[in-house]
Amino acid sequence: MIIKRNSILYFSGTGNTYDVASKLAKRCNLKLINIASLIEEEELEIKCETIGIAFPIYYGGIPKIVNGIISKMKFYNEPYIFALSTYGGMPGNPFKILERILKEKEGTLGSGFLVNMPGNYLPRNGARRSSVQIRNFKRADKKIEEVTELIISKKVLQYEKSPYIIDRPFSNFLEKRIEKLSGYDVNFRVDDKCDNCGICIKICPVKNINVESGTLRWLEKCEQCMACIQYCPRKAIQYGKKTSKKKRYTNPNVDYLKVLLDNSAN
Repeated sequence: MIIKRNSILYFSGTGNTYDVASKLAKRCNLKLINIASLIEEEELEIKCETIGIAFPIYYGGIPKIVNGIISKMKFYNEPYIFALSTYGGMPGNPFKILERILKEKEGTLGSGFLVNMPGNYLPRNGARRSSVQIRNFKRADKKIEEVTELIISKKVLQYEKSPYIIDRPFSNFLEKRIEKLSGYDVNFRVDDKCDNCGICIKICPVKNINVESGTLRWLEKCEQCMACIQYCPRKAIQYGKKTSKKKRYTNPNVDYLKVLLDNSAN
């Protein structure tokens, strides 16, 4: 696949990264491309002048699916590469990792921006109060406004780092843990509220869920994006023993479920 138009490639589980990436794409006149739609591509020839990579931060690092897509990239004419990362807790140092990965592909990270959003990792926390979410969204919108001109002008900047400092040194250690995330799907289970609607199967970005003998099965290639558990209309999917009573979270500003379903249909 050849990407000739200035674009932003994004990965999103429950809509946070899609929300900020789509707003930035509109402001900067960038084509919005879902990374999950590129999985089957053997090579990505980047022949545009500006390319963005937007993703949620997992364990202070980069989701496996994003790393996999970058490994397929071949850069032409030294494009301006920027990154946008959403996080709910402590962000770690994802751009240091990204900078190293891009360098291996002969690409250079021109800038990296952190955007705080409501967390979606249900095994740890349920959805925050609406008032807290609204404050998050307002700060995120302000951040998008601030970085728009920087990206349009292809400003080369030192990438942003975690404001907490304490989490930065652990990024390299946590990066190794990301490799093990695929097997964490053994913690998913389905209770008796499941009506076999099939939404979870359709929206999983890596096709990690299927039905065997009438029962949902996870196939150990999970990204831990939480789309399946958060979008289940009957709250029938659980993770371990502590999610049944937790309030689900999906970004209320966008109809990301429709985006996921449309992507699966294609």
